[in-house]
Amino acid sequence: MTTYPELAARWAARDRRYRLRRTPPSEESITAARHWRLAETREITDKDERTQALIDVSRWTP
Repeated sequence: MTTYPELAARWAARDRRYRLRRTPPSEESITAARHWRLAETREITDKDERTQALIDVSRWTP
């Protein structure tokens, strides 16, 4: 037989899990994700530009 405190703890844990699942993402986390994606794409384009510059230089080097 489970005691009431154990049951209460189990219910509280279940409620917490449910609440975590149901809460929409906060404005800060949305903004952070957006900034992270922007930084990631900027990094990729920077890499592409550097690569392109190296290709251009290697074309003109004898």
